[in-house]
Amino acid sequence: MLSGREPVGAVPQLTGLPHPVVDSMLHNLEISLGSLLRISFFITKDMKTQLQGGPVYGTLPILYVFLARTGKTIHEVSFVSLDAEGNVEMPPAPGDQSAAKTYAQSAAKGVKIVFSAGDGPNQTLYYFSTNLADDGVKSSGILQFCDRLGVADSFFKSASYLTFSGNFNKVRNFVLNRSATIVQDDSGIPLAYFDPKKWRLQPFGRYLGPISEFPACHQPAMEELFRKGNPGPIDFGLGYRWRRNESNLLVAQRIGPLDETGISFALTTGSELGSGSTGSSPSCGKFSAAKGPPRRLGFWIYPFR
Repeated sequence: MLSGREPVGAVPQLTGLPHPVVDSMLHNLEISLGSLLRISFFITKDMKTQLQGGPVYGTLPILYVFLARTGKTIHEVSFVSLDAEGNVEMPPAPGDQSAAKTYAQSAAKGVKIVFSAGDGPNQTLYYFSTNLADDGVKSSGILQFCDRLGVADSFFKSASYLTFSGNFNKVRNFVLNRSATIVQDDSGIPLAYFDPKKWRLQPFGRYLGPISEFPACHQPAMEELFRKGNPGPIDFGLGYRWRRNESNLLVAQRIGPLDETGISFALTTGSELGSGSTGSSPSCGKFSAAKGPPRRLGFWIYPFR
């Protein structure tokens, strides 16, 4: 499951478009992938313009590119949405005004892609365009949808340190309660929220602290973990510290039991730390609670196990 604020978009039948239009759309797609391929992450302010115009737009063509380049075969693509309880709904039939109104009111519109690798089994990828902040997930149904997928592995990268602020408590709590493994760079969940009785932590690479845009998000405890935790090497660049030998990753493996109240806990609990967590609640203090940090796109990845 992928989630972001960028629109789902569309990819029409390219054979029906004039060649100059196809050439232009492919060029725009190449430009939109530039920062990801160059420095490993998308920049939201650029995507606001790069993914909006033309007959081929949004996140869908980017998903197509990476599925194709990794040798996958796409079998089915369907647009979907979620209701407030997390139920998947299909787009309304032509002329069904009541269903069209319900679809328009959905706070989580997305796409379902069924694909396979070679002769392997079919797999399903969901992308939802939705707001993962606390005021968004309380009515979007996205956490209820994810809860039905069962226990998962989660991944944070170039995530703008969003879970450091007071605006993403529900997503953070849900991921901590419903993940078997969390892989992240230091922009993901603050180290203070990982209860050592529940999680085994293995660092990789080097922790050099946050980049200059996020000076208040430095974690002394993370610095100590990388100093004492015998971090494994990383021979590639990832995240905001994308240069070789500057990247960091943390692999957190659950050793304690899963919290079966994960969804109710996530939707009803505020910013307080869980029992046994390490230290006080961190904060990137320069960001106001109302606005949150300046957003670079950080996909929250919650794949099927």
